[in-house]
Amino acid sequence: MASPTMATPVLMTGLETVKNKWAWFVGLGALLMLGGIIALGANIAFTLVTMMLLAWILIFSGIAEAFSAFYMRSWGGVFLHLIGAALDLVLGYLFLTQPATAAAVITLFLACLFFVGGSFRIFASLTSQFPGWGWSLFSGLINVVLGVLLINQWPFDALWFIGFCVGLELLFRGWFWMMLGLSLRKPPVAMAA
Repeated sequence: MASPTMATPVLMTGLETVKNKWAWFVGLGALLMLGGIIALGANIAFTLVTMMLLAWILIFSGIAEAFSAFYMRSWGGVFLHLIGAALDLVLGYLFLTQPATAAAVITLFLACLFFVGGSFRIFASLTSQFPGWGWSLFSGLINVVLGVLLINQWPFDALWFIGFCVGLELLFRGWFWMMLGLSLRKPPVAMAA
């Protein structure tokens, strides 16, 4: 396993090759952050758009898997391909025609995932007390609280929650790219040997 000091020169060499494109990273970050702000402001619309996009991905996936099944019809697993294709197509159709219901189902699934995952993290933190276990405990508590809040407000929170998550993701990813671009403008810091 490479130590952080060994991996840093490789990363810095890679960054040196794009140093003159720092403005691109800043611009990309600004656009992503703008998209995140818009998504946070119109989270219901972004939830529905996300469900529609997911629907089309499932439909195209189902079509591709169906073609694959017919292309490999001599294989013994062709029936599994056909079942997978049918499930993708049915789910894609349902997501396309009922995006609000799809958002409700996914939000409920995420709420359960947050609650169960957070509970396991809390249990592992309290029983093992590994280095940094307090942060893991805190993260687990946040997940459990988020899961409980989502379940208590379900299905009403389904219309805004996914769009809110998309907005936060765009905002933080944009912030990362912006900060990377701005850091590329600065002269490199000499590393201690």
